[in-house]
Amino acid sequence: MMRFIFGLASIVLALSSARADLIEFTITNRAPTGGVFLTPTFFGVHNGGFTLFTPGQSSSAGLERIAEDGGPATLLLQSLRAVGGSGLVTTTGVISPGQSASVRLEVNPAVDRFFSFATMVIPSNDAFIGNPVLIPLFDASGNLIGRSGSSALRISGAQVWDSGTEVNDELSNTTAFLDQSVPDTGTAENGVVRLHAGFLGSQRLGGPLGDILSTPNFVGADFTTADYQVAEISVAPVPAPPAVILLGIAALGIGLRRFAARRSTVIASA
Repeated sequence: MMRFIFGLASIVLALSSARADLIEFTITNRAPTGGVFLTPTFFGVHNGGFTLFTPGQSSSAGLERIAEDGGPATLLLQSLRAVGGSGLVTTTGVISPGQSASVRLEVNPAVDRFFSFATMVIPSNDAFIGNPVLIPLFDASGNLIGRSGSSALRISGAQVWDSGTEVNDELSNTTAFLDQSVPDTGTAENGVVRLHAGFLGSQRLGGPLGDILSTPNFVGADFTTADYQVAEISVAPVPAPPAVILLGIAALGIGLRRFAARRSTVIASA
């Protein structure tokens, strides 16, 4: 009897933890009112063999598409899958200050030890945020490293990158999220990935450039100001839905009833 109960109980536990490796990644735009926006965000999990970018080196074609136009992330996803990783892009559109977007990924703690992310900072020519170093997803024992609240990953204005692929002229017709109508229309820079120097604008250079910071909608977009926050990323497990747990309990109840019925039959025949 006890062996039977323990067997059924293990089934219930297995059912209730069937989605224990479903992880939710959430990005929240922490810029102030009138601040920068973020584009749909790429999240990927992998074994450490995937590198999003290396400071001082040329941007990959996949990162260029993210940094200049906010996507699509097709090339990045192909590079990720080439090393056995997997990824998704948030689907809620542009992320304005105060808004959040999430994706859920099935992960294998034994393999998917790290995660990467990338999103364009707009309006800009080719500004973005992303991780040049590996971010651990699980510890050495295979436990998820939860990141939420005070432990969430925070990205400041000092961590905004320039992909070096497009000249930062900030002109309305070549700057994403202003009046640019066709992707990849800016002047090629052929540079390297580096930390972004901030929006330049005609007020700072006195030249024939655009001026993002004087645009009414982006008066709070100077991410070079002290303590400027751009984004927050949280990582959390997705609990098993109640239906799965109820299914396990129902299975246990049915099993117990069948066991009782068989035991009654044996006693009656005796």
